[in-house]
Amino acid sequence: MNMKQKAQKGFTLIELMIVVTVLAILGTIGMRGMNAWIGGANVDVATYFVERDFLSAVTQCYRINRGYSNCNKNELTRYGLSDQTPWDTSWTVSVASNTFNLSLPVPDSEDGTNLATRLSTSEVEHISNASYSGSNVTVQLVMP
Repeated sequence: MNMKQKAQKGFTLIELMIVVTVLAILGTIGMRGMNAWIGGANVDVATYFVERDFLSAVTQCYRINRGYSNCNKNELTRYGLSDQTPWDTSWTVSVASNTFNLSLPVPDSEDGTNLATRLSTSEVEHISNASYSGSNVTVQLVMP
């Protein structure tokens, strides 16, 4: 049997290096897209947290306590509100009369800006202001 007639079995080192390089490039592109998708999903969850969950807990707290003065974070979490943001950070709230100031820590400016913009343009009538500063989104909610 002649050497030229022998069938090649397996891959050469160069072919394997090319495949690994292509996979690394595709993985890098995919990770960037996945991180952007996760950031967008967290903003969606945080928006829902403020527009639905927070307002629902405040309403329940008002009904039980006949006022807003006792509606602190501990009381609101009793009504099913999570004590963590979608970024696994702890939120804070202060209440004066019928106005709540909710502070949500966010990990980066892109998520903070997106969340503040979305809440500022929200159609929920109780949200009077939302802004991003430093590493926090601050939301002002005025209850009736």
